[in-house]
Amino acid sequence: MAEANVPGGDLARMLRVERKADGEFTATLESYFGGAQQYDLLAAGATSGKLALVHLHASYLRPPPCSVPLRVSVESVDDGPNHALRRVRVSGDALFAEVTASFAPSGTGPDYGPGMPDGIPAADDLPSTLEIAKREGWAEYAAGPIEFRRVNPVWPPPPEERLAPHREWLRPRSPLPPDSRLHEAALAFASQFYSQWEFEWRTGPSFAHDRFTLLDHSVWIHGPARWDDWLLVDAFCDVSRGGRALGHRRLFTRDGRLLASVTHAGLVSVR
Repeated sequence: MAEANVPGGDLARMLRVERKADGEFTATLESYFGGAQQYDLLAAGATSGKLALVHLHASYLRPPPCSVPLRVSVESVDDGPNHALRRVRVSGDALFAEVTASFAPSGTGPDYGPGMPDGIPAADDLPSTLEIAKREGWAEYAAGPIEFRRVNPVWPPPPEERLAPHREWLRPRSPLPPDSRLHEAALAFASQFYSQWEFEWRTGPSFAHDRFTLLDHSVWIHGPARWDDWLLVDAFCDVSRGGRALGHRRLFTRDGRLLASVTHAGLVSVR
């Protein structure tokens, strides 16, 4: 097995961006445990005043290199008293990703949404990441900035369970500082964490990890983006045609509130 490319345990440190000039930032990807959209979001948020993130869409052209400074360029597409739209490009020796991010204040209106599915065991009652990893033989990957606890007891799932969602609890290993922009970026990181989960769950043991490619990623934030506790990821894939699949995620707070909705598209193949 190849040496695991595993990041450190401090998510806040991983998400740092450095401002170089107006609209220009640099960031360094520590590992492939998350895409580059979290850096784009921090850069875009730095130009958006006090408005909160409501939507992000990322298109990935090619994987960025690890441990190499990346250029993050922010363009102001539109500004108003109640909205801001930013376009962000991540580049180095090539263009790696393009991201649009929308910001708005909290408003008033109808308040409804789905609750957390029934019967979900509490994260504290489930085996830790390391316990599962040792049992299944991937302990070298059981590190990094996110602690995750699998709700589904069997991996890979038997065929009769592949239509059901895959579920994991997530939380940062180290508490995040009380910075709203950092929490938005961390939530974007969580929304794409192990982005192959739902595709692998639906496909089964024949899923080809080394040939999976994430193409597009969208996330909608339904309230204040705070990540101070466990979040439940409820993930499923409902369609795959011609090697392209569409996956969905819902992120719930521990008390059952829907915090974010996610859709992403990827190239999926089998061994």
